[in-house]
Amino acid sequence: MIIRKNMIVYKIFESNARSSNGRTRDFESRYEGSIPSLATMKLNYRAWILIALGAFIFALAGFLLGRYFNLHWIQQSEEVTYDNPPLRSKESRYKFISPLYACGTLGHEKFQEFIPLKNKIQKIIDDQLYAKAASAISVYFRDLNRGRRFAINDAEHYFPASLSKVPMMITYFKLAESNPQILDETILYDGSFNANAKEDIKPKNAIKPGSYYTVDELISAMILHSDNNATRLLFNRIEPTLLSEVFSDLNIPAPKDTKLDVMTVKLYSYFFRVLYNATYLSQLMSDKALKLLTQADFQSGLRANVPSDVPIAEKYGESTIYSNESKIYSRELHDCGIIYQKTSPYLLCIMTKGDNFENLTQVIQNISKTTYQEVVDASYQN
Repeated sequence: MIIRKNMIVYKIFESNARSSNGRTRDFESRYEGSIPSLATMKLNYRAWILIALGAFIFALAGFLLGRYFNLHWIQQSEEVTYDNPPLRSKESRYKFISPLYACGTLGHEKFQEFIPLKNKIQKIIDDQLYAKAASAISVYFRDLNRGRRFAINDAEHYFPASLSKVPMMITYFKLAESNPQILDETILYDGSFNANAKEDIKPKNAIKPGSYYTVDELISAMILHSDNNATRLLFNRIEPTLLSEVFSDLNIPAPKDTKLDVMTVKLYSYFFRVLYNATYLSQLMSDKALKLLTQADFQSGLRANVPSDVPIAEKYGESTIYSNESKIYSRELHDCGIIYQKTSPYLLCIMTKGDNFENLTQVIQNISKTTYQEVVDASYQN
């Protein structure tokens, strides 16, 4: 467009000059240095295109290099700043909860301070798998003060077994918030069934046939002693959809007969997290639930090698899977809970598979012991 316009101007000037008594030569000599030639204009146009293209390439290269070095720095740096720590209530009325008002903001989910602990736990897992003491081991750890965490083998799925008694308790406590009288209702255990018969770890204080129990007492028996008879009575008392709603609300798949292994360590941790944060139940009911869990009589898992004056709100689960020939196919043992270490309470969930409960128990104890020692000694508490 620029070239054509200059050509038109040049033709007009040329026509006017020829009509002026043959003074064309004088006009040409006068404007010879001021009107660029067509070749010159083409060269100038190409030069501008090259300059613009070069500037674009330079800017694009700078942008890409900046992105590369920024991402490279993020990948190299495993430390994350916690710009907005969780906002928690300073309420001192309750002992076992720390109500959460607002979540913190995290960046890259690799926490350098936990690398020593994670490496130690990974070594325990590798050694136990190599020795065939277990066929699968998964661990989820979470620092409850800051929300920092790590997981090992968290994609492995397990059958929750008695771990499902925690969401059963949550279901009843949720109902009690709008209908407190439900906890005082009585239910008869007539002894027509014994759901504890096939358990390897039997309850120390099971409910008695021919006796009436309040719902609150059955919940205590279910949590403190892991009594399956109490659990069955509670399950039969409510609509199954109410229990399913708790799983659905927390986006956790509920166990089904067609697929037993549905739970992961990370998913199950949500039950303890919502209780500790008091974000699903009221503060009163959340604290009541965790208080019950601190009184559980299972002493062979997370509790082992942790000082007795350190409260632990925990729930264990065990199951035995038989083959078609009624032979033991696999066993699972899990223990998950909150360890109320004085300066740094943490959540620890361990799930295991194998063929020997004694070996699986030892695995859980070793991991719990190592974790507690590392948390007590670690510099990140300061």
